[in-house]
Amino acid sequence: KKKKKKKKKKNKTVNGGSKEEEKKTDLATPVYFSPGPLNIDRARRLAKTLPEMAVELMQDGCVGETEAVLIAARQLLTATDPHVRKTLQAIVQEEAKHAELAWKTLAWSISQKEQGGKVLQAVLPVFEKELSKRTKTTTVIRSGAIDSKQVRTLQRYGVVNESAILEVNKISAVLVKGLMDDVQTMFEEKKTTIIKSKVNGNEQENQKNAPSTAHWTTFNPLKRVEAAIKQVSSLG
Repeated sequence: KKKKKKKKKKNKTVNGGSKEEEKKTDLATPVYFSPGPLNIDRARRLAKTLPEMAVELMQDGCVGETEAVLIAARQLLTATDPHVRKTLQAIVQEEAKHAELAWKTLAWSISQKEQGGKVLQAVLPVFEKELSKRTKTTTVIRSGAIDSKQVRTLQRYGVVNESAILEVNKISAVLVKGLMDDVQTMFEEKKTTIIKSKVNGNEQENQKNAPSTAHWTTFNPLKRVEAAIKQVSSLG
């Protein structure tokens, strides 16, 4: 009689697979975390004062969102893929509303009687720095890096060339500068009104009769943003 060969038993894991198989799937194995304190050491610090909040708002909302609207509008000019176009159209509409909210909130913070001056002093230097460095984008085709056929293919999906982004940056810079000038004008008008009312000894009555342009609720940044979108859309 022939002796039956004994099969070597593979080391099995709890899941029934071999040790070798387990090593191969280690990277794909989900990692589960139990409840516990959240590590926020690298998280962004929340603003504690109105001036701090206004600076962050100006950077991310006023400048960032306004710039995003115009870049999306420019990408929409060359994009032909229907899904990309639909997404870009939604981005233009949503970012325009975000930019409007940011600018109106900034105007509100500067209009505050006690801290308005401090907000303006904190915002203006940072605004100038932001304005000077807005020359980068992740959607730029570097000149000479790829051939014209590849450029046309990428443009179909909303990628634009470097010269197009530079054109948008110029329009964006003029737009945000104009909006910031509007906000400053409101602050100066309100300040002048308060000084006059104190001199006349009738502060409350004079504040009621202050020019409408001096109040943040009448500020309409969306009108300027929409005009800039039309300007970008006509670049071709």
